[in-house]
Amino acid sequence: MTTAPTFRATLAAALTLVAGPAAAQSVDYGVLAEIFAQPVTASATGKPQLASDVPAALTILGPEDISRFGARTLPDVLAQVMGLDVVTLGVAAQDVGLRGLTTVQNPRVLVLVNGRQVYLEHVGTPKWAGIPVQLSEIRQIEIVRGPQSALFGFNAVSGVINIVTYNPLLDDRSAAEVTLGTAGRREASVVATLKPLEKLGVRVSGGVGTVNEYGRRDLNIASRQGTGQAERATASIDALAQVAPDVQVGAEFTFSDWRNTEAESSLELQYGTYETLSGRLYAKADTPIGLVDANVYVNRLDFDLTSAGVLPRLASVNTLTVAQFQTLKRLAPELSVRLGGEYRSSELDVPGIKGAEVSYSVWAASGMLDWTPRPDLSVVLAARQDRLELDRTGPEAPPFRNSDYDRVLSPFSYNASLVWRAGEMDTLRATVGRGSQSLSFSELGLAATLDMPEMGSPVSVSGNPFLDPSEMTQVELGWSRRLPQIGGGLVANAYLQDYDDLTVFFDGSVLPVQGVPTVTFGNLGRQRVWGIEAALNGSHGPFRGSLSYTWADGNLDVDVRVPVEGLGSITGDRIDLGELSRPHTVKATVGWGIGDWRLDVLGIWQSARGGEPDAGMVMEDRGPVFTTQAALTWTPAPGYRITLAGSNLQEKRTSLQTNPPVDRRIWLTAHVSF
Repeated sequence: MTTAPTFRATLAAALTLVAGPAAAQSVDYGVLAEIFAQPVTASATGKPQLASDVPAALTILGPEDISRFGARTLPDVLAQVMGLDVVTLGVAAQDVGLRGLTTVQNPRVLVLVNGRQVYLEHVGTPKWAGIPVQLSEIRQIEIVRGPQSALFGFNAVSGVINIVTYNPLLDDRSAAEVTLGTAGRREASVVATLKPLEKLGVRVSGGVGTVNEYGRRDLNIASRQGTGQAERATASIDALAQVAPDVQVGAEFTFSDWRNTEAESSLELQYGTYETLSGRLYAKADTPIGLVDANVYVNRLDFDLTSAGVLPRLASVNTLTVAQFQTLKRLAPELSVRLGGEYRSSELDVPGIKGAEVSYSVWAASGMLDWTPRPDLSVVLAARQDRLELDRTGPEAPPFRNSDYDRVLSPFSYNASLVWRAGEMDTLRATVGRGSQSLSFSELGLAATLDMPEMGSPVSVSGNPFLDPSEMTQVELGWSRRLPQIGGGLVANAYLQDYDDLTVFFDGSVLPVQGVPTVTFGNLGRQRVWGIEAALNGSHGPFRGSLSYTWADGNLDVDVRVPVEGLGSITGDRIDLGELSRPHTVKATVGWGIGDWRLDVLGIWQSARGGEPDAGMVMEDRGPVFTTQAALTWTPAPGYRITLAGSNLQEKRTSLQTNPPVDRRIWLTAHVSF
């Protein structure tokens, strides 16, 4: 008989002891992490689980991982994760991709902060610089690879990055940080937790920062706008109350304002200014129908974009309203069921056309079955059905009419997993999943006019209401092994992804759409990616380290379709993804600590990529590249920390993926917890 069931039984008992009668609402993740020497998550199935038991490829970064390399941006924190790539187009303009082809304005990753969507719907991607959270208030970051729409919700296509902050009711977290660095880097942040009542906790946080995006001013559109700087200011307040023994109610409000040089999906640089406001009410309760979780929030975005390319200035307002409800019910000791519903409504004022609005509404239903037929085996089955209604009102913008937007889409998503704990040390996992990618408002409702004398008439730059949404299907096998002899473990995954109906903006093609010369969006074809991932980590005495390797390759079958009456498809060649990305990546970390001092280094090597240089990015290095982050930390007393850190240390400029070179940066951060 294996000892694995005993280990899981210990986990269940610990959950009961730590959390008490309202365990499902108020699990103390800090205490559990200390007990099991690894983080615990409840995001995937609604119940607390070790990372190795989750029905997906999951990595959790805890507080020590977040601060380890002195990173000052979320993408730089995430850079250490196996299977995750960071595209950097400046200090503030960064994008993150999971597995396969990583692009700027990556629309495939769902980013959440405590369950609230923070990606922006005008382009369907997160803007990392504007996420209103300070690094010192993050309890853990959960990175889930692969399509997870049925488990995590709307638009979780290539993966999920869930940022979990400290609980204001359970965690007494207060800290302040100041950073000074090269290229005019100036940052300050503060986090304070207050307990005005015994059963009420309030956390407030805020931060400001400014930095020069590039050392080369000719690349910096911000300098052309007279600022020369990337600037950021964010604030948030989160309050949680225990209003009854089995009921918690909370409220959260956030604000962010930032501006920086970034890249459009076509790799042309643009200068963007953004302001976001959000408000959220949430409640959790143990009831006769199960653990009920209700969540309502509103996100508002104001943006203004100035392009260095052919696109005109775009400025508008987007408002998103989301209401979510789910209940998790244990029907038997070995069987749990989760049922959920969601309503979403989002509206965008069409830039440049007063009174015109593009909108959608979504009704969704989801269900999950979590079955443990025996102590060492678990099965999770989940499904989600969406019904999306698209609409447009107000003045029309040729070539499309308002009636063209009268569409209904019904994407279906699913996840299935089998997890076998083959002894005390080993866990095997087999999963399959399918997720649907929501079309952004730019893809659907962009409307502008360009003067092109060579065409003999103005050209319409337009979204396309007839686009088909992209869908990803993935099959994956995973293995994890605990290695207590080195204080760590081994993880290995192999996967196959099919990504159908990719969308693309045909910025170089003027098409006769319904009699109007138009530059618009279309579906590009199918991308197939296969890959392997392996990571080893451990520690011994004052040393700790890790080594990971990922390989991703595949092909893109070009089948260009502009789904408009009168325009057919254009079948092209098969493109090797090695021409579009770097297939091999090796990441290594090493840390050494003695007394009050600690040194940590992260190195990332990526193989060469093929193809010809992009016309707008001729400065890109297509050969193998290597970059480093490092931090030297002094802790003179408990709660005090001074860190000297840097990135791209080995070269003055380094280019990873498809982007302008990034300068070497050095900074000094002082941290105090109180």
